[in-house]
Amino acid sequence: YFSTDMTDINTAIGVSKELVSAIPTGVPGTYNICYDIKVKNYGNWPLSNVKLTDNLGAVFGPGNISNVTTTLIDNPAGVV
Repeated sequence: YFSTDMTDINTAIGVSKELVSAIPTGVPGTYNICYDIKVKNYGNWPLSNVKLTDNLGAVFGPGNISNVTTTLIDNPAGVV
């Protein structure tokens, strides 16, 4: 028989989104937007299979979004 004491396991995850820049493209009402999304494990237990979705098309309309790219800036867990 194997048992694990799970009374000291705390799970918590936090997400923040910060606007870094909004640069006009020269077309009225059109901007190149850059923002950072930070995800942090505030718990004391490793998290796995974490997925982050930011549905910009639902916010701004699908015809108003183009050329979306992502970059992992800090990746201590080795996410691929």
